[in-house]
Amino acid sequence: MNRFIALAALLITTPALAGPARPLKPGTVITKAKNLTSYRYIDALTEASGLRMDGFQLRYDRAGIRLRGDAHDIVIRNGSMATKRETTGSDLPVGIDLAGTVHDVLIEGVTASGHRMQPVLKKYTNGDGFSQEAGVYRVTYRRDVSTNNSDGGFDLKGQARLEDLIAERNGRNYRFWNDITATTLTSRDPSGAHVWLNAKAPQNVTIDRLVVLSTTIAPVLRIENAFPVSVTVKECVFAVPRGTLLQWGGKSATVKWGRNCLRDANGYAINT
Repeated sequence: MNRFIALAALLITTPALAGPARPLKPGTVITKAKNLTSYRYIDALTEASGLRMDGFQLRYDRAGIRLRGDAHDIVIRNGSMATKRETTGSDLPVGIDLAGTVHDVLIEGVTASGHRMQPVLKKYTNGDGFSQEAGVYRVTYRRDVSTNNSDGGFDLKGQARLEDLIAERNGRNYRFWNDITATTLTSRDPSGAHVWLNAKAPQNVTIDRLVVLSTTIAPVLRIENAFPVSVTVKECVFAVPRGTLLQWGGKSATVKWGRNCLRDANGYAINT
């Protein structure tokens, strides 16, 4: 009897866990979760609908949370996630990965860091903090942080709203492939670009305030393709080294730079 009582008490006080050992059901609630041993903490399809996850610390071999299918009405809040080490081969590391037709998602107060692959000569190096595929829609990222990932801080192929985000020391801090509406985006020390666009169709990006603080000379805005991209940046704060291009590429793009978004005769960003 005493052993039964002790076991019951342990189950009550143990943080809720999800994953292969405990599949999700619609409306699952996960609070105060701590898991340091998973390959992928959550890997779910439409059964993830209604998921509420609040307060977590995750360390894993490959990925934190992968949602696919038509999962919807999801809130993920107040957590940290990181890989244990650099990955190799086909283990593409990512913090939160949204695919399929996932929709109506809020990700708030989440930090994703250290999703890195060991570089291989002539092969692409993946590793994203937050990843969203093209069919995913109505996603809001709010007060999230993405740091030290080898590819994208926020790699977003679907439409999204971004509110007060920070991306730091990623390959490219913000990678946008679709329409984006943003309030304040802060970008620090990327190796490739602060804001990077590569639309597969006409694209509209609006950023209310872009804060760029860097010791690297990665361009502020890099536009890769020839689609008629429309970009509006309403206000800028720059503290960057001389030689930092304000804009690279985008000959067919319409880019409207607002208050304090200035460049010199060489196209280099002027610090505010």
